[in-house]
Amino acid sequence: MNTETKSLLLVRVSGDHISAAIEARPDAELSTVSTDDVAAALREAKVAVDDQVTQRVEQYVEALHDPEGPPKDEYEIAAGYAPTEGEDGTFVWEDSLQKKAADWCDDAPVDFYNISSIVTVEAGALIGWITPPKPGTDGMDVHGNPLQPRRKLKEVVLKNGVELGEDQSRVIATVPGKVVYENHELSICEVLEVRGDVDFETGNLNLATNVIVRGSVRDLFCVKTKKNLTVGGAIEAAEVEAVGNVTVRGGILNRGKGKVVAAGEIVARFCAGADLHAGGDIRIAKEVLNSHVHTESRLILPQSSIIGGDVFARCSVEASTLGSEAGVPTEIIVGLHPDELRKIRTTAKENAVRCSAVERIRQAVSPLMAQLKRLTPEQREKATELMYQADTIEAGIKESEQKVAALTQRPPEAKPYVLVASKIHGRVSITIDDRVVTFEREVKGPIRVEFRKIKNHTVLAVVNQLTGSVHELPARNVELRPD
Repeated sequence: MNTETKSLLLVRVSGDHISAAIEARPDAELSTVSTDDVAAALREAKVAVDDQVTQRVEQYVEALHDPEGPPKDEYEIAAGYAPTEGEDGTFVWEDSLQKKAADWCDDAPVDFYNISSIVTVEAGALIGWITPPKPGTDGMDVHGNPLQPRRKLKEVVLKNGVELGEDQSRVIATVPGKVVYENHELSICEVLEVRGDVDFETGNLNLATNVIVRGSVRDLFCVKTKKNLTVGGAIEAAEVEAVGNVTVRGGILNRGKGKVVAAGEIVARFCAGADLHAGGDIRIAKEVLNSHVHTESRLILPQSSIIGGDVFARCSVEASTLGSEAGVPTEIIVGLHPDELRKIRTTAKENAVRCSAVERIRQAVSPLMAQLKRLTPEQREKATELMYQADTIEAGIKESEQKVAALTQRPPEAKPYVLVASKIHGRVSITIDDRVVTFEREVKGPIRVEFRKIKNHTVLAVVNQLTGSVHELPARNVELRPD
């Protein structure tokens, strides 16, 4: 900004108020300018005059009176200094706790089985070291006002399960669990670790923490957790339920007695006689044998087989082989679940009955409404009641239709399909939404079964993934068992 004084001098203060310069007016008589005049001009511009500035004033006046001529350009008469920004607090891990990937499924055909290990500590263990934020220093403008650092410093915040040691630098675990350091916050997510099997020694488990079972979950035992479950061995005929993911480094062998339920994903090496229910993907490295599988997302085993049993996947099924050479009946369902189809069809029938009822009511009331003034109070009340009844029925019809629409609507990219890399054996049935086809003989892959439009008709078709050829399948409507 420019600040003009009443003196013979012009003082200019920079926009950041860090420096001030002075120059004489063109018409000024420089021989008469004194240090008092310069100091007065600075005071008028509200520039603080300290010892350093006073020294610069004296030097400037000497320059004005120099026989060789005064300074031709602006003369820096005062200078402040900018603030220095501080440094955030830091956390340094103890060396042995650095996170490392654990490839526990080295012969798995797909890389999603390379799962990072959970870093856990025991109570009292050293986790690492923290340093507090290093504050910055204030600056000063030419008016003598302090300039504070602008950036707000971050400190490492200790949350659940951790505390500082006596030296106020070391971080110590107060509980066993998983160490989490995110967004300058350090905490421990408590994890229960079973070093062996879940059996008579441990009893059933019902927890709110992550659970790691180094061994297996044995027959008839129960493990429930509100977080994630990792099993190093197998899940036998046991009841397992997790709000998060279930990861099984061995197999799942429920033998028709147990069940594995996860709101997230289920990942396993193989499953036989299993009953699986997942809200997320189900990923199997080896085969799915004589199992009941239900996922609200995808079933993925691109280099393995599904033999026997029944499979439902909301979005898609990807496998190498369906069925077996022995012709074991195998049922694959994607898209709408049979229960939903049954609900849709039942709703349609019920709504047809409701619509007929509404039509009868309105036909009965219409003559009355045409001569409303002639009706008795009782007749008017009855007509109003019937109209309200018709409106209520129509509202129920609309609500049920909206629920059905929510079941059937999905974006184009979510179109359900079955992708088979190698072959489909005989006695394999594939159902997509309300259409089903049974393969009586072997069909070689890679093929994709999905709905396609052929000659302006949407049909269930098989698409050769190598040639792109599309052929309609001899599909039929799904026959639903009564409730």
